[in-house]
Amino acid sequence: MFKKYAYTNNVVYYQNLIRLAIPMAMTALLNSLVNMIDTYMISKLGPYEVAAVGSSNKIFLLLIVTLYGVYSGFGVFISQYWGKKDLKHLQTVYMTAIITGFVISTFVTVLSFAFPEMIIDLFIDEKDVIDLGARYLKLVSISFIISAIIFSFEMVSRSTEKVMLPFFVSFAGVIFNGVLNYVLIFGHFGFKEMGVEGAAIATNIARFLQLLIYMCYIMLSKNPVMLLKIKNYIFDPALLKKVFQKSLPVMGNEFFWALGIIAIFAAYGRKGYEALASMQLFETVVGLLTVFTMGIANSSAIMIGKKIGEKAFTEAKWYAKLFIFNSIRFGIITGFILILSIPVIPIVFKEQGVSIIQNIQYCIFIFALYMPFNLLAVTFMVGILRSGGDTKAAFLLEFMTLWFYAVPMSFILVTFTDLSIPLIYLIITFELIIKDTLCYIRYRSGKYLHNLIH
Repeated sequence: MFKKYAYTNNVVYYQNLIRLAIPMAMTALLNSLVNMIDTYMISKLGPYEVAAVGSSNKIFLLLIVTLYGVYSGFGVFISQYWGKKDLKHLQTVYMTAIITGFVISTFVTVLSFAFPEMIIDLFIDEKDVIDLGARYLKLVSISFIISAIIFSFEMVSRSTEKVMLPFFVSFAGVIFNGVLNYVLIFGHFGFKEMGVEGAAIATNIARFLQLLIYMCYIMLSKNPVMLLKIKNYIFDPALLKKVFQKSLPVMGNEFFWALGIIAIFAAYGRKGYEALASMQLFETVVGLLTVFTMGIANSSAIMIGKKIGEKAFTEAKWYAKLFIFNSIRFGIITGFILILSIPVIPIVFKEQGVSIIQNIQYCIFIFALYMPFNLLAVTFMVGILRSGGDTKAAFLLEFMTLWFYAVPMSFILVTFTDLSIPLIYLIITFELIIKDTLCYIRYRSGKYLHNLIH
């Protein structure tokens, strides 16, 4: 039954998957390591600090996920123009993406710098946590615009199959951020101990150094795709209209998804700082251990998008089937990895209380059971529907399952029941199964496949 999905019958597919997914997974691993190092070092300071930084980072999550939506939508066009070898239209979309990301990140930066206390107050009503979080957010917001530019470079690198460059830049970021965190948070090598403010400054410096590496690479290599040339910009209102028509639903998808995740995090905050610390540490561990799943999802977007750009529609449909099969298979494997990590939690986060450690362990076990559904949902959304140009359907399905089920359910359970954090998480995460069902119905209809550039 499964023989048709085997490597021997799909050699080119699996070779491309390995070539793309592994570097992108390693890049995601390095980005997660930055988050893990931050969280681990801050956890040494105590649960108040973890809750404060976790709450502050939700505004960055909203920004980076919104930008991911913008760049995913633009990336669909870039992948298809890459398949067509149309450099001028590719760079037109690329430049538009950078300008869009700059505008969005500037708005979020101003908001975070001007009203940090108001933002943290959305999550928790404890003065010590609000004060710590506001100090951290005000400082770290300086890096938001830089992060947006870095993210645009990553997007165009991946969309044009140059996946090793983001990996090396992310690797440098891990080294910079880890060393600077160690020095500035705890006050080593003659520096003053700065706590959460040191973590924010370390992030700012590390992001700037990553941007510098990208700029040096682009200027020295004269990469024909990434080295922007104004003469390649084509002011084509019809093209820009088409790009934004397809990209805005993706941006809306990611924005409302991030807003939903933030709303659920705020619901947990009603149970106190321990609940926020538990979920922040849990999300950090899961983010680190599930990086390969994003490599598969992003690979599916590039490979299917490229086939559509080449007008190889039969192969694009078969690739979609292969990705669905492999999402379930790799989801099961990742679930086992998550379960194996559970005994390590008390060792890594030994400074936290018993209740926080138990919350993390139970939530990891629950997510491990949901893992195949999670990877399948990401593949449907990012790889199949979006790369096929079916961005409106992807937006509607994401919005409905999150805002009609997960978000209201989180507030209902927190407000009207005495259920534990893990049990609340178990019920909320059932959203993945609902989403997979709706996505599969859309996929089976065949209406997801659109050629955007021909």
